[in-house]
Formats: sequence, structure tokens, C-alpha cells
Amino acid sequence: MYRFLFLSVLFLSSCKEINSNDEQVNVDLNNKSYYASFTKDEGLQKNNVEYSEKGASFLYSEKPSYLLLDSLKINKNNEINISFWFQFTGDDPKNEQMLFSICDSVKSNKNINFWIAGRRLTAKINSNNLWAKEYNYEKGGSRMYYDLFQLELGKFYFLSINITEDKAEVFINSELYVSYKELKDASINMDQMYLGTFHDVNDDFKYQFQGYIRNLTIYNKTLNNKEIKTLSQEAYQEIFPYNDAFELSKFKTENFE
Repeated sequence: MYRFLFLSVLFLSSCKEINSNDEQVNVDLNNKSYYASFTKDEGLQKNNVEYSEKGASFLYSEKPSYLLLDSLKINKNNEINISFWFQFTGDDPKNEQMLFSICDSVKSNKNINFWIAGRRLTAKINSNNLWAKEYNYEKGGSRMYYDLFQLELGKFYFLSINITEDKAEVFINSELYVSYKELKDASINMDQMYLGTFHDVNDDFKYQFQGYIRNLTIYNKTLNNKEIKTLSQEAYQEIFPYNDAFELSKFKTENFE
């Protein structure tokens, strides 16, 4: 619990895998507010990050590793969707790993942070601590948080997040992972987005993410289930070989006779 206080003052072996052979649905996914593949240098401010076909690699060391999307100017007074592929490789489940942190440059008390803790995905949206009972960190961790399925180390997942004024939905591999209702003022103007770290008011970088992020897409609207599934399929052919190799690695046995 105390590690969560510092952040506040996938699943999915049981979940259906994305399959590019599933029936394609005809949906409109144009009008993206932002898109980057992260398979090459696209001119973003970066630190200790490398690019490859696997995506942006966040290198865990004493030197902070992050990507900064600056001057986004995405107004989220109503709704937004943030989607991307990620693979985390940090093997200590006690260490929080920040996937992304969004800042409102006008209202400094407003921010959206999503991170991995205990191999579960959780978040803080403005004053709403999604891991806590009644979203209040003083009341400790919620049963909902501890019941979340733990993600597998080294596996790629497709993450898609819908956020509205009073609700957040988290999808992993196109299936609902968790839904949060009755949030208090989840609105924010997206000015800056750090990927792979949390940048605090003292100019320190914390909760380093260790792994890969690929194909970030931001919409100034929420997406429905069909749209999320279709969006996930856009890069599936590139991601599948990595997850195929991951599954095969589970069956490797040394000194097999």
C-alpha cells in the first residue's frame, strides 16, 4: 500500500488472443488526433530510448528512459481513447512501471497516470486513485484491484483506454479488463505525455518502465468494441511473431533427453 501512496501524495492467458483471421469489421478509424509507430525515430524528444521493429525500447538504467510528446493540445473535456501495444520486461513485480503520464500545463493538479504494479495495470486520473477503495488512497487497495488478472512478463498486449468525464474503461487484447464508474472530474487538456516514466514537480524521473511500446494512437473520442478490435489488428501481423516466440519459449527444456 505504501508504494501506492508515493504515486498518489494481462491479462491474459485466460483472455482471448487477438486473431488477424477474425472477421474484419467495417469501422471508421480515421481522424486520429495523434499516431506514431515508434519503429523509427519520428523526431520526438527522447532520452535513453532505442527504436526497432519491436517499437520504442525503454532501457532500464540509472539514466532515465522516456519519450516526450509535447504540445499535444488535445482537449479532453468530454472523451478520449489512448491505444498502443506494449511488452514489459522488468522482472520485479514490486517495482511500479509507468506506461504513460499525461500533464495539463494549465492546471498542474490534473494528470493521468497509467502504470504496472504487481503485474496488474492500474492508474490515477486526477484525484481518482483507481487502485484504491472508493478511489481514495487513504482507504487502501480495493478488492477490484487485487482481483485483476496479472499480466505475463515478456508478452505483447494491446492496451486501449476510454476515458470520459466520469468513467474509464480499460481493454486488453480487445476485451474489457476493468471498468471504473462514478469518477470525479476526469477531464484534462492533454498538453504533455511522457511515455515510460513519471516526471514529478521536482524534475525527477520515477517509476521507470522497462520494455517496449509500439503503435500509439490517440483519438479525441472513445472507441467501441469493434473499433478497438479493428485498431488492434492494424499491427497484429508485426506483433504476432514476438508473441509466438514467447509462447514457444515456455516449452523449452534444457538437457532434454
